[in-house]
Amino acid sequence: MIRKDFIICKTRNLLNQFMAPITEKADKPRQKFLRQTVSAILLSGSLIVTELAHWIRDDCSDIFHRLKRLLNHLVSTRGDLTNVVAAYRQKVAKYIEPDTPLVIDLTDLAKPRARKMKRRSASKPSKVFR
Repeated sequence: MIRKDFIICKTRNLLNQFMAPITEKADKPRQKFLRQTVSAILLSGSLIVTELAHWIRDDCSDIFHRLKRLLNHLVSTRGDLTNVVAAYRQKVAKYIEPDTPLVIDLTDLAKPRARKMKRRSASKPSKVFR
């Protein structure tokens, strides 16, 4: 029988060990924010704050306050994470070989000459085309 709680706990512990040297240059609230959000993103598989907030385990009993705290951290101008980003790049750089291919997805780029998709109008009834 697979124990999901054990797997989640082990994943969080290993992630905290990985994140500790990266977040040591940030202040305490930012350290907590980074640890919680990165683990929640990995466990939820989503980047949407309302979905990943359910995977954060803390003392907050109300999900609304947790969402408010996460969103305040995201829009805060006080949180300078340049040192954290530099530490992350140094830590991960040793795992990337010089000949590692980088996959770039170009499907999200805007295509200026593409035709616009036909949409249903909210004010007119839609017609069925054959």
